Amino acid sequence: MVLYSRGVFLAEHAWKMMNKNNLPKSILFTLVFVLAGLCSYQTGYSQKNTHDLASKVASIKLGMNGYIIGTQLSEEQKKSALSNVLEDSYEGTYKFHDGEVIIVVENEQDLVLAVYQRDEKATLEQAGKMISGLMSQYGEPTTMAHEKLVYWAYNDQGKIPEDTFRDLRKKNEKFDVLATVKFNSTFEITAEKPDEKETGIVYFIISSDPLIQQFMGSL
Repeated sequence: MVLYSRGVFLAEHAWKMMNKNNLPKSILFTLVFVLAGLCSYQTGYSQKNTHDLASKVASIKLGMNGYIIGTQLSEEQKKSALSNVLEDSYEGTYKFHDGEVIIVVENEQDLVLAVYQRDEKATLEQAGKMISGLMSQYGEPTTMAHEKLVYWAYNDQGKIPEDTFRDLRKKNEKFDVLATVKFNSTFEITAEKPDEKETGIVYFIISSDPLIQQFMGSL
């Protein structure tokens, strides 16, 4: 119950940060599942101070369009951000767009907390292109679930391989997940006979749960 509640808590804040007040419950529940599942393995990073933790996250170099989670915006990026600010950001943050990509930044240090992209009326082909783009940048995913979810999990040594992740989960052993790249869809993308005419919401989000938790704790 504690684990589930923590997952709900994180999912709610992730949802608010992404400004998805109209997001279908199916995606929210899947996000809760992912976060709750990962929470049981994230044990070692939450005690570190923000600078050390952000440095560890930044060292993995996860991001899009030059915006890397755990890093501070450059002067040029900050200038671009101020010209493209979006409304309804979460307390203590601001967000802006760079093309189709949206970046969530912490106010005081201009620290990148999350990078995401969302398409509300995506086709199967467009979903495939989004996944293909992520795989070309991050390689084979750590795991997939429910025919709709794909994610890449990282610790401070790099990406966690699928077989390692699966074995550790099977053994119920704890391990640290420092950051993730998550793709989600409202329709099945890996079914044997997918409906190629179906449309729905697809999105990816690049973030560090420990870093976001630490940020939330500082408010």
